[in-house]
Amino acid sequence: MIGQQHFVLKDGTPLLVREVTYYDASWLNQLARAIFGSTDQVLTLPEEFESSSSLAAQTKRIEHYLQQEGKCILVAEANGKLIGTLDFWNGNKQKIAHTGEFGMGVHLDFRNKGVGKCLLTVLLDWARQSTLIEKVKLGVFASNTTAIHLYQSMGFVEEGRSVAEVKTVEGDYIDIIEMYQKV
Repeated sequence: MIGQQHFVLKDGTPLLVREVTYYDASWLNQLARAIFGSTDQVLTLPEEFESSSSLAAQTKRIEHYLQQEGKCILVAEANGKLIGTLDFWNGNKQKIAHTGEFGMGVHLDFRNKGVGKCLLTVLLDWARQSTLIEKVKLGVFASNTTAIHLYQSMGFVEEGRSVAEVKTVEGDYIDIIEMYQKV
């Protein structure tokens, strides 16, 4: 059980991090639209999200995550609105069920204020309490130095690199740095 954890952001804004509920489905879709439309540091293009972002699909995804031992969706809430999210999913085979990967996004208006650190703190606490999860990992654009610094400060280390893994709409290539932490 994740429960709720309260934090204070760098600018003094109170923040609540909690597990997602079914009531968050519409808000999550709105947040995803805002995130995917405000940065080139994510894999999903806004138009790709729009083609799969129905309320029913989001509700089904939430239900799936809530019913699985090795999965969770965390949301960060400030001033009554969702401003950040983190999805964690473990391996779908018994031999890799002890490992899991996450993706995280923060609304443009709240970046560089500590939201990501708060979400990661709750995720790592949850993973350490889990009887299943032993390794938390992620992939990050090599160009996203702010995120890389955050992950390193939270104890993640580089595990490898996928060279030219991402091709931008402009035709440039970006490596993905694979990072992990044993919990």
